[in-house]
Amino acid sequence: MKVDDYNKNTKSRREFLNNYIDFCLRRFENEDNRMLIIERKIYQLLNNSGIIVSIIAIFGTILYNQITLSFWSDMAFLLIFLITLFPIGKSIFIARKIFKSDLFPYMDLSPKQTFAKNFRTIDEFKNDYIHDLIHSMDHNESLNNLKASILIKSNQWFAIGLYFLAIPPIGPFILSFFN
Repeated sequence: MKVDDYNKNTKSRREFLNNYIDFCLRRFENEDNRMLIIERKIYQLLNNSGIIVSIIAIFGTILYNQITLSFWSDMAFLLIFLITLFPIGKSIFIARKIFKSDLFPYMDLSPKQTFAKNFRTIDEFKNDYIHDLIHSMDHNESLNNLKASILIKSNQWFAIGLYFLAIPPIGPFILSFFN
C-alpha cells in the first residue's frame, strides 16, 4: 500500500503517516549502522593485513637466514614469498576503494530543501518526508551493498594470502631435504 493511497479519516491517516515515518527512520538508521559495520570490518582487514605482512617479513627473514640453500632454492623461496604477498597486497588495494568518498555519496535529508517547499498541510509535509526517506534509504542501501561486495572480494584475497602464508615456513624445510 502506498502512503498516498491511504484514504481514511484524518486522525487515522496521521497515525498511519507517523507509524510509516517511524518505520522509515528505523530502516534509515539500520542502513547507517550497516555502513558503520562494513567500514569497521574493512578497517579490521587493513589492520590485520599490516600484521600479516610483518609476520611474513619477520619469519621469512629468520627462516631464510637459518637455512643455507642453493641459488635455485633461494629463487624458489623468493618466488613463494612474493606469491604470498600478492594476494594480501591485492586485498589491501581492493579495500582502499571504500575510502574514496566520491564513490559513495550517501544521502541524508536536508532541512533547507524540506522547509523551502512551503507545505500547505502537515500531511503534505509528512508525505514528502516519507518519500525523501525512502529515496535516501534505497540510495544508501545500494551504496552499502557495493561496499559489502568490496569487503567480500577483499576478504577473499586476504584468505588466499593466509593460505599461501603457510608455504614460506614449510617450503625451505622441504627444499633443504633435496640439497
